[in-house]
Amino acid sequence: MTSPDDPHTKMYSHNNGTVPELLDRLAVAELCKGWPVYRDASEWKNYRSLFTDDATVWTTWTGPLPVDEFISLSKNGKENGVFIMHRECSTLVELSPAVRRAIGKVKATITHRFHFNPTTGTVDPDPVRNTAEFDIDCDCRFIFCERSSESGHWKAKYVKLFYAKDKVVPVDGITAPAFTT
Repeated sequence: MTSPDDPHTKMYSHNNGTVPELLDRLAVAELCKGWPVYRDASEWKNYRSLFTDDATVWTTWTGPLPVDEFISLSKNGKENGVFIMHRECSTLVELSPAVRRAIGKVKATITHRFHFNPTTGTVDPDPVRNTAEFDIDCDCRFIFCERSSESGHWKAKYVKLFYAKDKVVPVDGITAPAFTT
């Protein structure tokens, strides 16, 4: 959500700057871009390599979890037919070299496919029954990174998705669920 108020109390390195600042921002941006690429392709080793050992991932469907638990739930979901795709729309990085932290501001759209049973008015996990498919598209932004004092590499430490807008898209172009309050 936008606001007429500026949310920042001070400016961080976010464009131009020194060569080390540019390289640090590029490294953090690569971490951000790895989230949708590796997760959607089930490249779990590459995906895990983006995170610190003690990283936390916070989503609406899991709440806060250690990254390894999040990966395990994600694998289980894919095995059970859960269809979630991520589209990275743009990424900028705010860098605070003095504290070895950065915020990767990823604008993304997450699409999650559901099967809706119009007879019962519920989401139905069995697509073979009388269901209509629809996608929920969520526009969001996310990711916090820190630089390791041991290796000097950037890693994602804390990921929390901030949702800005959702929409329902009928896959057949006609049938959408009816929502109650």
